[in-house]
Amino acid sequence: MKEYKFRGKCVERDKWVYGYYVKGIQEDEAYILKNHNRLLGDDFIDVYPETIGQFTGVKERYPQMVGEGQEIYFGDVVRLFGGEYCQGYYEYDQTIVVKSAYDIVAMEESENVQLLGNIWDNPELL
Repeated sequence: MKEYKFRGKCVERDKWVYGYYVKGIQEDEAYILKNHNRLLGDDFIDVYPETIGQFTGVKERYPQMVGEGQEIYFGDVVRLFGGEYCQGYYEYDQTIVVKSAYDIVAMEESENVQLLGNIWDNPELL
């Protein structure tokens, strides 16, 4: 079952927060609902609307990785590589910005997926 999860960059603390996306009334308003609790109340966190990204359902995976890979969201920069390895090079090796369903399919079909960063924290990757 697909997991519907979002992230956005918090306006107050400039940190990433994860949860459910809630669009504000104004166009420049966006929130992440971090904790949904009927007894204690909901925890809405104000985020920059342009940084909202949905979880793709794909986690990074590559040979040198230790433990479980990080989740990949729209707006992330990833390296897709694999195939024959000869003289320090892989048969295919490309870097993409995740922005469409096509990119999700490419990640699912790739032998290795390495998360390099995202377009907001690491603009030098573009």
